[in-house]
Amino acid sequence: MGGVVYWALIRPLAGQSRISIIMMTLALLFLIQALTQYVWSGANSFIPLPGNQTALELFGSRVRLFDLLAIGVGALILGLVGVLYSRSRFGVHMRAVAENPALASRRGIDIDRVGALSWAIATSLAVAAALLAGMQTPVSPLLIGATLKGFSVSLVGGLDSLSGIAPAALLIAVMEVLVIQFVDQQLGQAVPFVVMLAVLMVRPWGLLGTVEELDRV
Repeated sequence: MGGVVYWALIRPLAGQSRISIIMMTLALLFLIQALTQYVWSGANSFIPLPGNQTALELFGSRVRLFDLLAIGVGALILGLVGVLYSRSRFGVHMRAVAENPALASRRGIDIDRVGALSWAIATSLAVAAALLAGMQTPVSPLLIGATLKGFSVSLVGGLDSLSGIAPAALLIAVMEVLVIQFVDQQLGQAVPFVVMLAVLMVRPWGLLGTVEELDRV
């Protein structure tokens, strides 16, 4: 599906500004959300996995095994993506295309192949993230909120920095928990975006992103 999206929607935008591609992906996101709401109309449920209620005692607190599993799987995926991104030939090609598609093409890199495979990998990671989220909260069309939170994490950490993902996620998670615990539960939903705005005003490229000249919108 990621490859199909690339060829059908992203490839025709070749040569256009990055803002056009971002707006296209956001439009697709909201279209999919509207379709799921139309088909399932507010239905929600937990993914029925065996051992869902198994819990352990850690430091005096009861922690579900699936909570630890989500952390472990997330760390494993992040490590594998890091190896792919920095150590493999395809990862180097991905970075080259992201930096300068025209120059990468002149150097003999098949940018369409890289683009399609990158979208396929991203879609696979989205499926894994959805399964991990489904272990924690009910699955429903409202799960789109997790997508937008993930987007804020990537901006806070730095769009070109895998090493910035973990500290950005921890920063946003800690701030969200503190606001929910001591201020207001509903207000906690806005915390990721407040943190994102605060960080981007000081460091537009993110906490650990590459310092660069930015196009202002």
